[in-house]
Amino acid sequence: MSMNNIKIGIVNAIPHARRYGRALTGDANFSDSVLTIASSNVIERAPTSSVLLPEKMILPLLLMEFHKLLDSDSENIPSNPIVHAEPSATPQDEPLYEKIDRALHKLTESQRRVFLLTTLEQLRPSVIARMLSLPDTDVKQQFKQAHIIVNEYINANKFEQAA
Repeated sequence: MSMNNIKIGIVNAIPHARRYGRALTGDANFSDSVLTIASSNVIERAPTSSVLLPEKMILPLLLMEFHKLLDSDSENIPSNPIVHAEPSATPQDEPLYEKIDRALHKLTESQRRVFLLTTLEQLRPSVIARMLSLPDTDVKQQFKQAHIIVNEYINANKFEQAA
């Protein structure tokens, strides 16, 4: 894959990476800043044209770089704290997207990453395992735990309303 094709692949992967990053961090500006740096890093580290890089690997490479930047203590990334406002409505009146956002923040960082990569980006557990340097079994277990937590949080008030 030529350098130009790698850049085109990154441009095509940006919407997916952006959606994932924003859901993971809860901060669009911060996520976009990290993604910009991650994109540049992937382009800089791209293999020479003599080595083929399948287009389907660009999104996982971009997200791996995104995770490396989040996990590092890089001072090059503008820091914006994640702030989640308290709900103004009662939990049963809370819109579904707010319930999902709150449920995601009940998860551990690793569970949230696995859950979002599986549900938003529809990546296979084996791909996620390589991206996050985890065994396949851990990815599957974390997704299962995250799924249970999110479902319980979202559905918690349905039973209270029926009573």
